[in-house]
Amino acid sequence: MTWTAQTMWRTCLHKKAYRTKDYALGIAKKIEEEKGLKLFVYKCPLCNRYHLTKKERGREYDNKKDI
Repeated sequence: MTWTAQTMWRTCLHKKAYRTKDYALGIAKKIEEEKGLKLFVYKCPLCNRYHLTKKERGREYDNKKDI
């Protein structure tokens, strides 16, 4: 794989993608309740959908519905 393909795989293609932020937030909440693992939701610039991450990165990664 080229560097770009590797980056796309790591950042997007192998992750579950959710169509809406609200749905992704619901999944993150369920995982936190069941496993105690805090996840954050972010909008992917590659696929324009939402992914979950363990890393809190700033306002655009906030788990707030007002974004």
